[in-house]
Amino acid sequence: MNNSFRVLLCGQFISQIGDKFYLLAIAYMVLKETHSPAMMGFVLFCSFFPSTVIGMISGVFVDRIDKKLIIILADIIRGIIILGVGIAFYYDSLDIKLIIFAQILVSICSAFFDPAIPAIIPQIVDKENLAKANSRTQLVRGICSVLGPVLGGMAVAMFGYFFIFLFNAASFIISGFFESFIKLKKAQKQVLKKQTIMQDFLDGFFYVWNDTKLILILCVIAILHLFVGSIEVIIPLLADWVDGNGLKNLGFLQASFGLGILLTGLLIGFCNINDKEEKLIFFSLFCVGIVMMGIMIIMCFQIKVVLPFMLCLSMISSFIITAAICFRTIIQKKVDQNIIGRVFGFITSISNGSIPLSIFLYGILFSYIKMEHLIFGTGFFMSLISFVLFIKYNPKKTKNIKYLE
Repeated sequence: MNNSFRVLLCGQFISQIGDKFYLLAIAYMVLKETHSPAMMGFVLFCSFFPSTVIGMISGVFVDRIDKKLIIILADIIRGIIILGVGIAFYYDSLDIKLIIFAQILVSICSAFFDPAIPAIIPQIVDKENLAKANSRTQLVRGICSVLGPVLGGMAVAMFGYFFIFLFNAASFIISGFFESFIKLKKAQKQVLKKQTIMQDFLDGFFYVWNDTKLILILCVIAILHLFVGSIEVIIPLLADWVDGNGLKNLGFLQASFGLGILLTGLLIGFCNINDKEEKLIFFSLFCVGIVMMGIMIIMCFQIKVVLPFMLCLSMISSFIITAAICFRTIIQKKVDQNIIGRVFGFITSISNGSIPLSIFLYGILFSYIKMEHLIFGTGFFMSLISFVLFIKYNPKKTKNIKYLE
C-alpha cells in the first residue's frame, strides 16, 4: 500500500470516529429533549434517506467531476454544517427543525462522498491490491464501530454536546485536509460524449441492467443488506431474551458485531483472495443463512447465555463484510473508470435504502411471528437463494458478458 492510500485511511478513521460520536449524541439529545422515540427515529431517518434517493443520480457527477475534489468538498462542507449546529447549540438556538435540516444536508453530501470513495481507490492502488485496500477500509470501519459508541457515550457524559459537535466538525475538516494530499495515478485520457445528465444516468443504468453477472451479484448484495436490517432488530430482542441485564447484553452483542467486522478486515488484508471474490460473495450469503439458523437452534435448546449469540453475531458480520469487500473489488476491477461512479451510486442507494426498509418490515413481522421461527425462516431463505443465484451465475450456465477494461 502506498502513502496516498494511508492518507485516505487516516482521514476516514478521523471522520468516522467523529461521525459515530455525533450520531450517538444527536439521537440521545433529541430523545431527551422531545421524549419521543418517533422523533428520534425521524431524525435518524433524515440522516440516511436523502442519500438513498440522491445516490441514484449522484454517481453521474462522481464520473463527471474530479473524485478527489468531491471527497474533499463533501468532508469540508459536512464539517461546516456540523460546526453550524454546534454554534446554534452554544447560543441556545438549536431546535428540532434545525437539526433535521442539518441532517438532510449532511446526508446529501454523503450521497456524493459514499460512491466517490470506492470509485477513487483504483486510482490510488494497483489492481492486484484492490481486495487488500477494501479490507483495510472495512478494518477502519470495524474499529470505529467498536470504539465509536463506547468512546462517544463517555465523551457526551464527560464533556457535553458542544464538545461532540466541535469534535465532529473538526474531524470532517481534518479528514478533508488529509485527502488533499492524495496523489492519483495518471489515468488514460478518454474522450467523453457530450450528453445530458439524464443520458449519463441511463447509460449507467443500462450498463448494469445488461450485465447478467453484475445483476446477479447485485441481487446477492441487495438481499444481504435487506437482512442486515433484520439483525438490527434481532440484537435488542436477543439482548432481552438472554439471562442478565438487557442493556449490558445489548452492549456485548453490538460490540461483537463490530468485532467481526474488525477481525475480518484485518484477516483479508493479509490473505490473497484475488480471483476468488465472486465465489466468496455467494458463499458468504449462504453462511449468513446457516448461522442464523444456528441461532434458532440455540434458542430452541433454551441456552440463555450471551456468549454463543456473541459468537454468532461476530460470524454474521464477518461474512457480511467479506461479501462487501469482494463486491467492491469486483466492481473496481471490471468497471471502466468513466462509469464506475454511477455503478457505485446505484449500489449505495440500494444498500442505504434496503436496511431501513428491512428494519421497518422486521419490526412488524416480529410482532406477529415468534422470534426463533422468523430467524430460522430468514436464514433458510438466505441460504436457499444464495444457492439458486450461484447456479444461475455459474460461468458455464450464463452468457459471457464482456466488461469494459
